[in-house]
Amino acid sequence: MISIINLKNEMGKISGKHCSPIDIALVNDQVVRVSYINGEFHWHKHKDQDELFYILKGKLIIKLKDQSDIILSEGQMSRITGNMQPSAPQTVDAEYLLGWLEGKLVFERTPLNEIVSELERYYDVSIELEVAGLAQNTITASFENSPLEPVLSSICLTLGARYKFEADTYIITSEQ
Repeated sequence: MISIINLKNEMGKISGKHCSPIDIALVNDQVVRVSYINGEFHWHKHKDQDELFYILKGKLIIKLKDQSDIILSEGQMSRITGNMQPSAPQTVDAEYLLGWLEGKLVFERTPLNEIVSELERYYDVSIELEVAGLAQNTITASFENSPLEPVLSSICLTLGARYKFEADTYIITSEQ
């Protein structure tokens, strides 16, 4: 079952309590937590664990020993490895990154082979590309709370392809 998580509602559960994280999801054995930070955040190390900071609203300055400060603003994220190596801040598309929390699939110039992997995970189905040449075709599209078949129909229409269902597998093939 696909669960829908509303980040604003989850943040409301914290009610502005500084540094009181709550678990909101488990993804591939990784815990997704949200927390409200107001003022100073006391950094602590998690040996052999990475930390991902995504800024929903506001700004966060991460101070690390013997390194430049990491300044994150709304819509940016940074990963800090267990050995304290921060990645450079990068602007991310929150709709793309967190869309699955609200039942959205968002693809921005995404190759079909990556879309197929995402659809398989999202819908818990098997999908094959009958023609290897289709794999690198890119698609930009978004779907919200859509059943699989309308999603596949839209993708196939865009590519001039078709799909069929055989032996518990969806097969995407060139239209001939």
